[in-house]
Amino acid sequence: QIIGMLSCATGEGELPDIVEPRETEGLLQESTCVTPLPAAAWVVNALPVDMAERDVVREPMALCTPPLTLSKTLEEDDVPGESVVLRGPHCDFEITLPMDAKPGGRIEYYLGPEPEYEVIIPEGDIPEQIINITRDDGSQLRVPVPENCTPGESINVVPPSLMVQAPPESREGDVVYFRSDMLLAAHVPGTLMPGDYFVARLPPPEFKPFGTQAGGR
Repeated sequence: QIIGMLSCATGEGELPDIVEPRETEGLLQESTCVTPLPAAAWVVNALPVDMAERDVVREPMALCTPPLTLSKTLEEDDVPGESVVLRGPHCDFEITLPMDAKPGGRIEYYLGPEPEYEVIIPEGDIPEQIINITRDDGSQLRVPVPENCTPGESINVVPPSLMVQAPPESREGDVVYFRSDMLLAAHVPGTLMPGDYFVARLPPPEFKPFGTQAGGR
């Protein structure tokens, strides 16, 4: 189970930051301790939108949310093996209760990306308690090591991202727009998560605006 952005055998940690290469001097560089994991089919790259062209219509706009865990306290009439409804930020989710579910217990659903890297905590001192990972786009992740992790333990790193709900009329390959601290765009993938969500990996600083480079997926 992934809790937040990082987890290890004994707890959780802080969020990784996307930084430029020049900001990572003195950090531990990746080595055999970092293993890239297969990307899910519903993960795409988000690109910032160039707002210089103010007359351009940015549609369709999609709803989005940071990754989060939905939860519900089980009641007397919640029956193991049957479904319960968890209230999401934009829609409801039906979750089948495990057979050992009991009233007063909690059921959880993680609406977020799967891990992008597995990191084995190396031996020795780690400068600033940070592990640096270079992504395929050249940007780098500053990954804080949870205080309660020890050498040899693993942490799972999920990408800084937003969960985007594809508009009902959208199709695979369509461009949709959404807002966080800025206006972003992404291509709708062919496979969506429950609730018609997909993962949009956030762009690194000073990334070229949407439309100025190939790709985006």
